[in-house]
Formats: sequence, C-alpha cells, structure tokens
Amino acid sequence: MATASTPMVADPTKALGLALQRALAFPLPRTATVQPSVEKIQEWAQQEAAFGTIPIDENGMSAGMKMNLLPPIRAVLSDWRQARAEFDRALQPKMSSLDAVRQAEAELEEAERRREDELLGIEKKLESNPDYLQKRDLKETAQIRWKDLQDAHAGRAAAMFSYSPWYVILIACIGVAEWFINYDVLLQFTGVPAIAAGSTFLLGALLAFAAHGFGELLKQWSFRFSESREPAQRARDWRFLGLSSSALLIVLAAAGCSRYAAALRILATQAHHSLLSNVGVSDVSPMRDVLISLLANVAAWVVGVFVSYIAHDDDPDYASATRQWNKAHSVWARERRQFEQEMRHIQAKFTKTINDRRTAAKTRAASVETELNMLKQLQAHERDLMTEIDQAMRANIAAYRAALTRALIGSAGRAQLVLRPTNAPLSPFELTAMELPGAPAMQSLLAA
Repeated sequence: MATASTPMVADPTKALGLALQRALAFPLPRTATVQPSVEKIQEWAQQEAAFGTIPIDENGMSAGMKMNLLPPIRAVLSDWRQARAEFDRALQPKMSSLDAVRQAEAELEEAERRREDELLGIEKKLESNPDYLQKRDLKETAQIRWKDLQDAHAGRAAAMFSYSPWYVILIACIGVAEWFINYDVLLQFTGVPAIAAGSTFLLGALLAFAAHGFGELLKQWSFRFSESREPAQRARDWRFLGLSSSALLIVLAAAGCSRYAAALRILATQAHHSLLSNVGVSDVSPMRDVLISLLANVAAWVVGVFVSYIAHDDDPDYASATRQWNKAHSVWARERRQFEQEMRHIQAKFTKTINDRRTAAKTRAASVETELNMLKQLQAHERDLMTEIDQAMRANIAAYRAALTRALIGSAGRAQLVLRPTNAPLSPFELTAMELPGAPAMQSLLAA
C-alpha cells in the first residue's frame, strides 16, 4: 500500500512532454566531436600510407577512414538514441494509435499513387499517338505566336468578329439593302425582271465588298501602310483599296445612271399625257431622284463600312494568330476529349476512396493529435541532426582523401591504392574524383 510520501503517477501527456523537452535539448552542433582537425587527419593518412598497399572499397573508403572517422559518428548516434529512449518509452502506450494513423496515411498515399499511375497511363497512351502529337505541336506553335503578339499588345483581346459567320450575314445584309434600293429602278430601266435582278445582285455584291474593304483598311491603315512593312505587302493593300474604290464607283455610277435614265423615260412618257390635266402625272425630277438614289446607296455603304470597321482588329497579324490558336486548340481538344473522359472516370472512381482514406486519417490523428505533434517535433530534430552528421562525414571523407593523396604522392611510389575486390590499381587522383557515399551507403556504414 502506497504511503503519503509515495509520488503519484504523473499525467502521461505531461510526462511525454517532459521527455520531449529533454530529447530536444540534445545539441545539434556536434561538429567539434565528429570532425577532427586537419592535422589529425593527415597523421592518420600518413600512418595508413606506411602499410604500402591501401585497399579502397566501392564507397571510396579505406580501412583507415572507417577506423578513424566512423566511431565518433556512431558515438553521437548512440548518445541520441539514449536521449530519445525516454520519449519512446513514454510514447509506447500510444504506438498502436500512431501506427493506425500511419496506416491510414499510407493507404491515402497508395490511393493517390494508384490514381496518378492510371492518369499517367492515359497520358502515355496519348503520347504514343502520332496524330495527337502532331496536333499538340501545332497547338503549341500557334500558342507561342499568339502569346508573343498578345504581350506586344499589352494583353488586350483581339477583335475577332470579322471571322464570325454573323459578320458575313451582316455584310450580306448590305447587299440585300442595295437590292431594295436599286431593283425597282433597274427594272424600270431594263424592263426585264431577270436582267434587273441579276444587275441588282451584282451591285449588291460590289457594294458589300466595297464596304468590307474600306472598313478593314480604315481600321488597319497604320499597320497596312506603315513603312516597316515590305513594299510588296503595301502594294497589295493599295491594290485592295483600288478594287474597293472601283467597286463603290461602279455601284454609284450604275445606280445614278439607271435612276437618271428611268426618270428621263418617265418624263418622255408624260410629255404626251392625256387631256385630264395633271391626273396620272408623276412628280419626276431627274437631278433630285439621282441625288436621293446616290445618297441611299452611300448610306448603305457607310453602314457596311461601320460594321466592317468595328469587326476588324487594328493588327491583322494579331487577329490571325488568335484565330490560328483558337482553331489549333479546338482541334487538339477534340482529339484529347475522349481521353479526358477516361481521366474524369478515373478521377471520379478514386474520389470516394481518397476522401474516405483522408477522413479516416484525420479521425485517427485527432485522437492522438498531441502525441503526433510531439513525435513530429522529435523527428524534425532527428532529421536536422542527421543532416549535420552527414555533412560532417562527407567533409571528413573528402579531407581524408586529400590527405591520403598527398601522403601517396610524397611516398615516391612506396605506397599504392588498389580497388576492392578486383585489386585493380587506383591512382590518388581517381580516388579524389570518386563520388562521396550517398545517404543509403552512409547509413549502411554507420550500422556496420
């Protein structure tokens, strides 16, 4: 039976915290204890060189290196194991719960890894498709061109309405308006509906073309006629302007002349009107009618120019690059769409599993949150210690190799290096150039 002087059992969490504090008090800067002086290393190298033949293992280490450099490291590691032993004992009652947390986290990582592997498999299937690779390369090339021009235009979006079917419809409406304006006059002039219809259609097409050309050239004037462009390119645009102007002049001339001729024909017919005074006589003025007809045609042309102006971009190269990028991206996306459907299926398939694993890991971690945080602190401290030990060990090996090289050179051939297990000769310079042991090899050496 416990007496009044018997200390009560401490709170497990408090005891664990005290053990953690004592373990974290283990000093990290241990360089003085694991890194000997240069003079000491040179002394060891001289002693080893005195044996004549020095075997070097696959890690680039001699027996002298292992005998002189490893014991101090092992002693530090032994001290660390003793320093954390109290914490490990205090943590033991919670190890089953912590193992459950680690198991849940491992299952979560495994589910995520399997998902990534399956997604990677689809990507590899895509990469093995030559048609897809070609379309992807075209998309990337178009994207580079478009991105460069976008940066040159301060990131603004290009005006792309001129590539839309609606633009063609609106410009075609200008031709339809031209039909309503001129068909009746041409019918009066020709007297043949087929000829009037054909002529009106041609005039409407010419006016739509003229409106399109003028609107595009006016919007892009500073680009198309800039001195920085090639003379042949500017000449092509001048020809385009000439064609647009010619189309407009033809329309105005045809509309004006036909209207004037129709007005004269009406006047000639009315010169022999009946005795009923002015009954049935039309009010015809050739100049007035021609002027009104021309104004109506010009108004239709101006509307078309306005539509064309706002539909085009200032820089045709930027608009062309944007269209090329949009088209290449759409073709690439169509090729990729079936594979993306498989990817979405995989994502959906693993979503529930991953969410369940994540919830399980959080639930289990919540029951040992304090202990888990303490363990993470201890593991972080241990990683820092191992990093410093690893750096010190690498520095020691490099210094020992340099000292051994100098000792061999100074021995005038009395000492030599051989590579185990073949006993092939090894020059001092080859020893210096050998890679230092990696982390797994270093751990194996320290555990030996």
